[in-house]
This record gives sequence, C-alpha cells and structure tokens, in this order.
Amino acid sequence: MKRGLSIVLLIGGTAVSSAFVSPIKRTSSTIFTPQISTLNNVQNIQSCKRTTTSLSAIPINTSTITKFYKGFPLIAGFMTAGTKAFLADSLAQYKDVCTTKFNFKRNLAMVLYSGTILGCTCEIMYNR
Repeated sequence: MKRGLSIVLLIGGTAVSSAFVSPIKRTSSTIFTPQISTLNNVQNIQSCKRTTTSLSAIPINTSTITKFYKGFPLIAGFMTAGTKAFLADSLAQYKDVCTTKFNFKRNLAMVLYSGTILGCTCEIMYNR
C-alpha cells in the first residue's frame, strides 16, 4: 500500500493533472520529498471524484435577489455596504482592548457613512 500525499490540480472543475508525493524513511523520522509520479492517462484523471455541498436547508431564490439589485440599485447598495460596515465595526469593537462596552453611536455612524458614501455614491459614480 502506498503511503504519501496525493495532489490533484483542478481548473474549472476539471482535473488537469495529479501527482503523488511519497515519503522517504530516514533514520527515525519520515520526511516528505518531492518525488512526484504524474498520472497522465485519462482513466486515472477521470477516477478523481468531486463532492459537492448543497445548502438545501436555506431556500434562496437568486432570481429575486437579482431583480431587487437591478430594480433598486441605490437601496441595495446602501443595504449591502451598511451591513458590511455594521459587521466590520462590530468585529473591530469586539477585538479592541481599550473599549469595554459596545458603542451604538459609533456603529450607527459607520453604517450611515458606509451606506451613503460607499453604497449610494459609488453606485452613482461607477455604474451610471
């Protein structure tokens, strides 16, 4: 039985090449060295199986989200940038060692600034 590390290169969901890196035993420890045996035949590449994960527990209709972003770009930009600012500032306040309690005014200021400037203004400047 071969012992070692199998490496598969995937480009665009298709296995392009694969390699096997085998260990060499030296005195008391096992060291991985780049002794690569490439598998060029199609049968070995096709035998690599990909597993996919689906989030079937969360029913998300992407066409509805797309219609919302196309129909109301300013509101969508404000909401997206505001949500990202809320999460970023909350994490920054949590990691800051100088602050002891959560500052709602600071967080609201970040949400309003980011939603207005990054969401709405950048939507107008770059997409119109």
